[in-house]
Amino acid sequence: MSTASAVAHVLREEILSRQDGDLYLGQEDELLARFGVSRPSLRQAVRLLQAEGILTVRRGHHGGLYGQRPDAAGVAHVASVFLRTRRASLADISATYTLITTECARLAALNPDGVERRRLLTFVEQAVGGNQRDHARARVQWGILLAELARSPTLQLFEDVLGSLSRYPTSRPLLLDPDSIALACEQWRQVAEAVRDGDADTAAALSRAHGDARVRYIRDLPEDLLGW
Repeated sequence: MSTASAVAHVLREEILSRQDGDLYLGQEDELLARFGVSRPSLRQAVRLLQAEGILTVRRGHHGGLYGQRPDAAGVAHVASVFLRTRRASLADISATYTLITTECARLAALNPDGVERRRLLTFVEQAVGGNQRDHARARVQWGILLAELARSPTLQLFEDVLGSLSRYPTSRPLLLDPDSIALACEQWRQVAEAVRDGDADTAAALSRAHGDARVRYIRDLPEDLLGW
C-alpha cells in the first residue's frame, strides 16, 4: 500500500465512524505533522477521498479538511457515465428500477410503524397538481421515500441512483405530458393506499404492474428519442 493510500485509509475510517459525517480533520500542516508524510503524499490522499465524495477542503477563516457524507448525486453521475459506455437503454434502466421499486413497496407495507406508512399517501396528495418540473422531482422522491419506508440503506442507494438517472435521458419530457403525470399520480395513490393498509402483496403487485407498463411505453418510443 502506498503512503497516500495508507493515509487515505486512516482518514476514511475516521470519517465513516462519524454518523453525521461533518468531521473536522485539521489543516494541511497539522495533518502533515500528524502522519509524518510529504505534502505530495498527503495531497494525493486528499484527492482520493475527494473522488469518493467523503472529504472536502474548505478555505477561509474556518478552513481545513472536513469529512462529509457522500450523496447519491455523485454516484449517479459516475453510474450514468458507466451505463453510457455500456450503451444501456432507458428501457433497461426503467426495468431495473421497476424491480427495485417493487421490492421497496413490499417492504414498505411490512413496516410496522403505521404513521410512517401513511407518509407515502401524504406525499401523493402533495404531489398532485404540480407542474412538469415538480413532477420530475417527485418521480425521484417517490422511489426514495419508498426505500426509506422499506428501511433498507442498500435499496435507498439504488433507488436514489436509478431515480436520479432518469434526469439524464433526453426523452424525459415524453414522460411528463399531462396525461402521464395524472396516470402516475393515480398509480402512486394505489400503491400508497396498499402500503398504508400494510398489504405487502398488493403493494408489490401494483408497483410491478405500473412499472412494467411504463417500460412497455418506453420501448414503443422511437429510438431517436431515447438517447442520452
